[in-house]
Amino acid sequence: MATDLTDRQQSVLDYIKAQAAEEGMPPTLQQIADAFGFRQACAALKHVRKLEEAGYLQVLPNQARGIRLAGAPARGNRDRLRL
Repeated sequence: MATDLTDRQQSVLDYIKAQAAEEGMPPTLQQIADAFGFRQACAALKHVRKLEEAGYLQVLPNQARGIRLAGAPARGNRDRLRL
């Protein structure tokens, strides 16, 4: 995983991690845009895509709140026990 994030990219990543921990789900692109004062959600998408390219996130296409932290289990798999 690359560690050369810009300050803004690091802030966006920290925000996504905090929202996922507090709310139990990642923020929407609009929530990210609102939190950082971006005029449009596509600006948030650009930061999210850069974080994905750097290996910090996985973006699931055509899925609401389709942002996953790298190494995080899928939501449905968290509570499963191996037998």
